[in-house]
Amino acid sequence: MALLPFSKDASEETNIVALLRKDHEKVKMLFREFESAEAAEEKQSIVGQAISELEVHASAEEQIFYPAVRQDSPDAASHLDESFEEHHVMRLLMGELKDMSPADERYDAKFTVLAENVKHHIKEEEAELFARARTGHLDLIELGKQLLAAKASFGSKKAVQKRKATSKKRSLSSRPSSQRRTTKKPGKRTAA
Repeated sequence: MALLPFSKDASEETNIVALLRKDHEKVKMLFREFESAEAAEEKQSIVGQAISELEVHASAEEQIFYPAVRQDSPDAASHLDESFEEHHVMRLLMGELKDMSPADERYDAKFTVLAENVKHHIKEEEAELFARARTGHLDLIELGKQLLAAKASFGSKKAVQKRKATSKKRSLSSRPSSQRRTTKKPGKRTAA
């Protein structure tokens, strides 16, 4: 008698709670990798991956998961509002990190603060909101499908934005210096 290979139930692969938890595990793994990374290039790569994952995850979560939980559990409003604010703080830190390099004095500290904030958010979200989703009247499979579609949409929008930014940089750098736009700082005029 042949044994069939173990496979996950297809519904588990599209359950919104399972999908969000998988995202959480992925970013927590990146946080651990950063802690053990030593080379600047490796740290920068990990930070870039984490930011990309967090941007797509947070946007899809805000579009699909939070509204569904709010509708199903109106008494969860304060937890949801706090989650939105935690995402806001996360985006501020990510924006600052994007403008930094690993050579910056506070680069590691800033990413560590981001990681601590995200881990706190994950802990609360999994304890409060995931529990409400599992015990409520939500169609977790349908929401999972919507989440996957939203993540794909956000991911492709980010790719287009990245290509445009890269193309613009190439275009600007290929122009002769006399054609590049420069900004001049206003200087003080002195009397003659």
